[in-house]
Amino acid sequence: MAYNDMYVIFYKVLAYLYKALKDGKNPSWADLQFNSTIIDIPYAYWMHIMQELIDEGYIKGVKTIQTKSGLIFCDNGIYITAKGVEFLETNSLMRKAKDFLGESFQTVLNALVSGLTQAAVGNSH
Repeated sequence: MAYNDMYVIFYKVLAYLYKALKDGKNPSWADLQFNSTIIDIPYAYWMHIMQELIDEGYIKGVKTIQTKSGLIFCDNGIYITAKGVEFLETNSLMRKAKDFLGESFQTVLNALVSGLTQAAVGNSH
């Protein structure tokens, strides 16, 4: 595996969203961008990955807008779905991605999520 493999990026996005959910925090759209701390890939590749995660039903709360210059995604309360959690927890490629990234990623993930704002009470999807 490599740091920019599709399943590694899937793992990073889903692990971040699940950690934020479990900790009662609002995910930051900036943390999930193509040039963020945890994701550093070309924009077109990021667009493809986000579309896959949306199409497969692993994430929701992303608004898709068609413009003259192409498709863009906007945060509309992004979150991981139950299907996304199941994929994250049971898929063998997700386990391989987690093992590949190791403890250093978990440390970065914990730091990012700990700095997020608390989710509002009653803010459910």
